[in-house]
Amino acid sequence: MDIIKAKVIHGQGKGAEMGFATANQQISQLEKLPEIGVYASKVKIDDKQYIGITNVGTRPTVDDAAKITIETHVLDYSGDLYGKIIEVDLVYRIRDIKKFANTQQLLKQINDDKETARELLAND
Repeated sequence: MDIIKAKVIHGQGKGAEMGFATANQQISQLEKLPEIGVYASKVKIDDKQYIGITNVGTRPTVDDAAKITIETHVLDYSGDLYGKIIEVDLVYRIRDIKKFANTQQLLKQINDDKETARELLAND
């Protein structure tokens, strides 16, 4: 799959408000965008590897804008990533982008995506 190496920039903070902070990657640094979707990803931060879920595309449940973003929720990580260069390896495409009826349904799907990512990447 694709590997994204980019600087973490400030987003709108909506993920953190809902209980799952995301690292928004600066996509202007990328030569080409990966395929739109949600991915189980391996995230390298300061030479340590984590499991993540990465959204490449729009965020139709929380934002009507058509702007493409790349944001990664890093599982089992706490700390400030702003300004750091992180490496995100999009290992498995989990699903398409989808608009949910409300944020509760979105949060349930994100929790499902986190479990899927853990299962898929447990032995990698």
